[in-house]
Amino acid sequence: MMTLIGGSIQQVAYTAMGNTAEANRLEREYFSYANTRTAADSGWRLFNKVDSIMSFDLDLTLFWLDNLIEFGEVSAVENTLAEARRLSADPGYRPCRSPGP
Repeated sequence: MMTLIGGSIQQVAYTAMGNTAEANRLEREYFSYANTRTAADSGWRLFNKVDSIMSFDLDLTLFWLDNLIEFGEVSAVENTLAEARRLSADPGYRPCRSPGP
């Protein structure tokens, strides 16, 4: 199973080594993989939306990072999607907080 982080690291390494053929192959493989996921795995596409929220919500970003370290990339995405859904169901949820105490 291809993962976003692992694939990205490989692509950077191939590019740094001047192996553009392999870097391009990985890019094509990733886009093919991302576009052929089943409905049950559509969370990967939805993660892009969660990623946007994480840029405004440090707590959600830390939640994702903790899950990434403890459970790996696939579970971190699934758990973060579930947490984002839980948070967004709360009418008082404000991902953009004002700085201060």
